[in-house]
Amino acid sequence: MSLEGAIGQLDLRQAERQDAAVASFFVEALEHHMISAPIFWSHDPGDPEAWLNGSAKALWLAYAGEEAVGCMGIGPANPDACAIIRDAETAGVEIAFTRENARSQGIATALLDRSLEWARSQGYERCAVDWETMNSFASRFWLKWFEPVCYSLMRHIDERLAGVYKE
Repeated sequence: MSLEGAIGQLDLRQAERQDAAVASFFVEALEHHMISAPIFWSHDPGDPEAWLNGSAKALWLAYAGEEAVGCMGIGPANPDACAIIRDAETAGVEIAFTRENARSQGIATALLDRSLEWARSQGYERCAVDWETMNSFASRFWLKWFEPVCYSLMRHIDERLAGVYKE
C-alpha cells in the first residue's frame, strides 16, 4: 500500500522475519521514550520476534523511501487490560512509535488505518489501545480516534525502599 503524504511516498507493509532488526529498533525506541521524562514508565515490551512469527499479531512498518519511520503492532486484546475491553472480539494496539523527525505527518494515522483494516480481516469487531496519559504525543493522537472507557492508577514502590518502612 502506498499513500501520498506530507513526507512524500509512504510505504506500509507487514513486518516479516527479515525485518527483525527494524522491529527491535522500534521496540527499543518505544521503551526509551516511555522510560524518559515525563512518563517514567519502565516495562518489558516483550520480544520483537513475537510480531514476526505469523501468529495472531501483526506489526506494520511505515517507510519513507528507504527509512523506516514508524510502526504499529496489533493483535488480541491485552489480557492485563480492564475487563470491559478484554474479549475475543477486541483487538488491541500494543506498540506504536513514530520517529521524532517524522511525527505529525500522518504516519501514525496511516498505520492505524492499516492495522484496523487487518483487524477487521481477522474478525475483530472492536479495537482498544492502552496508553499512558503522561505520554503527551500518545494522548494527542489516541484521543483523536478512541474514546476512553477505563482509567487506572498504578503505584510502584522503589524496590530499594522495601525494607525501609516496617510496621
